[in-house]
Amino acid sequence: MASVYDYCLYKSKENCENNNISPIFSDVILIMNQLANKGVIYSGLLKYLYEVLPVYQYGQKVELDDGTVGIVSNTNTLDKTKPVVVDLNGNPVPDDILIVGNYTGDITEKKVAGL
Repeated sequence: MASVYDYCLYKSKENCENNNISPIFSDVILIMNQLANKGVIYSGLLKYLYEVLPVYQYGQKVELDDGTVGIVSNTNTLDKTKPVVVDLNGNPVPDDILIVGNYTGDITEKKVAGL
């Protein structure tokens, strides 16, 4: 299972570097879920992988689909691939705003969520 995850992560990172975009680790999770649904990997183990290997880390800056930047503040107990995101003032970002990738630039380059 870990080898499949590493391979998906490697391919995602390679694709992103070749196309000059930030990695979207939720794509790796999507692929892993598809493999589990097809029976290629055991879905019971995949659940445990999500428990020990969060897709997004606490404090990580993420780019949102509305063009803003948010900060991961907590994990979502119902869906590990969709963390709780807040703006720089600590206000929750609405659930309908989705993460489109990791934000690696200078925070001043982008509009910050909630500001």
